[in-house]
Amino acid sequence: MPSSLRPSRFALYRLRMNQQVYLAIVAALLVAYLLTFAFYRYVAQPSTRNTAAYATLVKFVSDALPPLGAPEAAQAAVVEDWVARTRAAIALYDPNRKLIVAAGHRHLHPPPAGQTTDGWMPGESNIYAAVLPDGRWVLVAIEGRSGPLTLGFALFLITLTVALGVYPVVGRLTRRLEKLQQSVAEFGAGNLSVRADTAGADEVGMLARSFNHSAGQLEALVKAQKSLLANASHELRSPLARLQMAVGLLGTDGKRAVTEEINRNIRELDELIDEILLASRLDSPQAMQGLRLESVNLSRLLREECSRYGATFSGDEGQIVGHCALLQRMVRNLLENARRYGAGAPIEVRATRVDGAQMEFSVWDRGAGVPPEEMERIFEPFYRVPGAKESAGGVGLGLSLVRSIAAQHRGTARCVARPGGGSGFVVRLPLE
Repeated sequence: MPSSLRPSRFALYRLRMNQQVYLAIVAALLVAYLLTFAFYRYVAQPSTRNTAAYATLVKFVSDALPPLGAPEAAQAAVVEDWVARTRAAIALYDPNRKLIVAAGHRHLHPPPAGQTTDGWMPGESNIYAAVLPDGRWVLVAIEGRSGPLTLGFALFLITLTVALGVYPVVGRLTRRLEKLQQSVAEFGAGNLSVRADTAGADEVGMLARSFNHSAGQLEALVKAQKSLLANASHELRSPLARLQMAVGLLGTDGKRAVTEEINRNIRELDELIDEILLASRLDSPQAMQGLRLESVNLSRLLREECSRYGATFSGDEGQIVGHCALLQRMVRNLLENARRYGAGAPIEVRATRVDGAQMEFSVWDRGAGVPPEEMERIFEPFYRVPGAKESAGGVGLGLSLVRSIAAQHRGTARCVARPGGGSGFVVRLPLE
């Protein structure tokens, strides 16, 4: 899609769906309002002026009027009589365009100086002015004709009524879509038991039922996979234990090397099963739910684990909230990785506070290092750097677990190159 057509560039797409639909309806009403008003004002309204009717009324009034010099009361009586008969607004002006008498539902201003003959007054929609032979002016406006403002106000009321009536209808329609979207978001976050509201026989209800059906199938598949994994792991450990016991009984001097090799393979299989089970549990975003979280002194935990591996520790103190056993597993995996691939060089561990809100610790070795293009891939399950020897041990899940445990504690884990050769694994976690 061209960049100029991307939806994110349009402000309308930043609104919620009910707001978009509602604004579209209101905009259509406003356009209809403007077009109707313009048509009436500039097309229909001028053609509806009944000049003959106005001229006839003026003729009746002028025939009934007394002469110019007659008392104003006599002239006013005639004007008021015709106003009572017709309910029109009538005004009488002398030749100097000075008001003699006016009556009716509205005040009629004198004709402008530029108007010298009978006709419609400029700038007025329905005021007819006629000059009498004696120079007097008679102005007439018949009551009941709707001007543009009256029509515009009526259209505005119609638009407002429709706008207010449509809003709850649009809101009800899109509210169901919003609830469906929330269910999909929860399902995507790992809550496989969530289901959508299937009320209604329209497309939204059909979509909700399709989602529920798919969600049920996926939940059943995931449960079956986890059950199979747990059962397989349990069944594998039983023969491993029996095999280890049998190998111990065969441990004579002549077969010690073979026995040690078999024991090493058994330990790797047991470690693999343990890490597969842990990786399976950490795969869910809700993995931390149900676990006992506590305040952990990360610096003390690092010191204790460093003493097990003969690594040196330096850095700041910091408290974090997490699961102590998982944090220990993360640190041990990093230290085990550094010992396995560090070419026997001393391992260094450093802890640093970052921005006063995070704790960062790093594990450094002096091994062959990790190529830049492999620094992300080594966190993938079962991935090994090309050239790594299987005799070094490990099952390829240690670093994957490190990143998973860090993510479950709202942290990050990454690999960096160490100046002078070697690698560093940096983990950043939020402080308590």
